[in-house]
Amino acid sequence: MDFIDNEISSDSNIIPYSQYLQETQQATVQDTNLQAQQDSMILSVIEQMSEQMINHVNNWEKANKEQNNESITAELERYKERVKTFEQRLNIDLSSHEKMIDSQMDDMIREKLALKEQIDSLEQNLSKQIKEKESLFQTFTIFKNESKEKENKYNGKTECDLENKNYRN
Repeated sequence: MDFIDNEISSDSNIIPYSQYLQETQQATVQDTNLQAQQDSMILSVIEQMSEQMINHVNNWEKANKEQNNESITAELERYKERVKTFEQRLNIDLSSHEKMIDSQMDDMIREKLALKEQIDSLEQNLSKQIKEKESLFQTFTIFKNESKEKENKYNGKTECDLENKNYRN
């Protein structure tokens, strides 16, 4: 569509800008009012449906309560009896388990003390061995140094003897 070819033949279809703004604002307000009315109507329908559903649920609960009240009471009594029986069995089992656990704890404490004694003994032996090693190392170092001194003296004499022999020859 070429707008260049369109010519305005009369001013009858042209409206002032202020009139255009007023008409578009009225149309927007009308559209907004229509949308608000539709939203209001939808909310009203939803509220009515919710009220009906709540009433239906309440009526169902009342009828159900009346029917189930007796059976629930009987069921509750059966559970109470089961709980009492279970608690009695549990108390008996607990006392025997407590004795067994106490015995096991005593055994564990004895084992722990025995292990501690072994560890202490091993620490003492290790400390002795470290001291012996250090002593041996010091002795070895002393012997090594003495050996080097003797070797140096011997090498010194030998060199002198060799020089003397070479000098004599």
